[in-house]
Amino acid sequence: MSTEFDDWLVGDSNTVTFDAPSSAVFDLVTQARFWLEWHVSTRGVGGVTERPYRVGDIVYEAGRLEDGSEHDLYWRVVDQEYGKSSLIVDNDAGAGLQYLLTEDGEGATTFTRRTLYHPDAPYTPEQRALIAEASAESVRGLHRHISSLLDREHLNDGR
Repeated sequence: MSTEFDDWLVGDSNTVTFDAPSSAVFDLVTQARFWLEWHVSTRGVGGVTERPYRVGDIVYEAGRLEDGSEHDLYWRVVDQEYGKSSLIVDNDAGAGLQYLLTEDGEGATTFTRRTLYHPDAPYTPEQRALIAEASAESVRGLHRHISSLLDREHLNDGR
C-alpha cells in the first residue's frame, strides 16, 4: 500500500474465498458497475465503471446507509498491484477501501475488503458501526455475485 496512507486506520475487514484464480477475481471486483449488484448502500455509480479500474481512475458513488444518511463519494484509485491489491480513497471524506487478494497455488483466491479511515475522519462510532454492518453484508453479496459470474464464465470448472 502507498506509504501516503500508512497512518489510516482499518475500520472493518471482511474476507471470502473464491474458487478461481486471483486475476479473474481481481478483474471482476475492480469493476464498479457491479457495485449496484452487491453493495447494500450503493444507489448509483459513475466515472470508470465498465472496465477494471486502474491507478488514477475516478469512480463516483451515491449511496444511503441504513439510518437514511446519504453519501456522495469520489473514489480515486491511488495504489494497485494487478491480481493482488487495490486501494481507492476519497480524501475529502477521509475514507478508503482496500482490496487484498491471495491465491493459494491450487486455484482458490482469498479476498479481503477493508474500510480505512484517515485518523481525522469525521465519522462517529455509530456511523462506523453502520458502515461496518453494511460492509459485512456487502461482502457476502459480493461473494454471491462474483461467484455467479465466475460460474457463468466457467472459470472455475474442474476445481
